[in-house]
Amino acid sequence: MPNASYTKRYMQFFYYLYSTAMKNILLILYIFFAFSCKEDAETPLEPPTCGCNSPTKYTVPSQLFPEVPDEEQMSGFIIYKDQNITDAYLRDENFDNRFWILRNNYLHKFIVCNENNLTAEFNYLKQSNVQDTVAVSFTGNLKFMCTDPFIAHADFDYAEIELTSIEKI
Repeated sequence: MPNASYTKRYMQFFYYLYSTAMKNILLILYIFFAFSCKEDAETPLEPPTCGCNSPTKYTVPSQLFPEVPDEEQMSGFIIYKDQNITDAYLRDENFDNRFWILRNNYLHKFIVCNENNLTAEFNYLKQSNVQDTVAVSFTGNLKFMCTDPFIAHADFDYAEIELTSIEKI
């Protein structure tokens, strides 16, 4: 037969376990762990590292390429990419239905962030079945894209661009 002090201690522990004080402690622990920081949550004070609201990675034109004249860096073609126009490397529908600027034989592809700053002369490109390009001269701030890594030739460059100026050539 178990000894009386052991049974008394067991009963005291059992009563404590189901007491109001213990329930309050368990509730507080549950709330603490349930609402603690989540790994994927961004704090609003940290700037994003990619996308249109991220810091500028390069500018167009850029002094990093002194051998390429500014006029060449600032010239390209603008298109409106919809789901009917496919890209050989970037297969992300988040970048469909947006204006793209293609530069240097389509090796550099910039997706326009602030298309509301484009003038009305480019709106016709949005019409269905219009797969036209318009020669433009532009300047802007390049941003890293928010996309999963993808494999492309080393010559290709993709970025989002916040246009500071654009005009039809």
